[in-house]
Amino acid sequence: MLAEFRTGNHRHLEPMSRIARHVIRASLLEDRNATLYGGHALLRIRTRHFVENNIASPGLNVGDIAEHLNTSRATLYRSFKDHGGVREFINRVRLEAARKMLHTMGPQRGHLLYVAHACGFSSPSHFSRAFKKQFGMPPGAFALRSIAGVPNVPADSPEL
Repeated sequence: MLAEFRTGNHRHLEPMSRIARHVIRASLLEDRNATLYGGHALLRIRTRHFVENNIASPGLNVGDIAEHLNTSRATLYRSFKDHGGVREFINRVRLEAARKMLHTMGPQRGHLLYVAHACGFSSPSHFSRAFKKQFGMPPGAFALRSIAGVPNVPADSPEL
């Protein structure tokens, strides 16, 4: 490629230039077509940021995210198809936030309800079931073990 560049043959630069322009436009202008050339990864990052900033909203849904990110629901679904889906992603982000809160807050009365609502779960029972499914123990037991200094989940959780 360097030899071609030195001889003035720049045919390979045009596709690279198009890719670079597309990625820059997607990140700066929140382009609706930000799914080509790695745009799915960029869309997932932007989605994560939006979910984290709106985590307390129990009604957070695919339509809200798509509208805010100026993309279609179909594009959002395609971006998360190989990652368990958009709903599952929202749930994992919420559960990870809850895990971090419980790790620092402990199991005092009322904290589980507070954490459930702060992380967007509409009911404490739904929160408890989802937490136990994700981390292998109920949130109260997790909080007790955290305060006692007992290791909880291997590596604390899978990377999101």
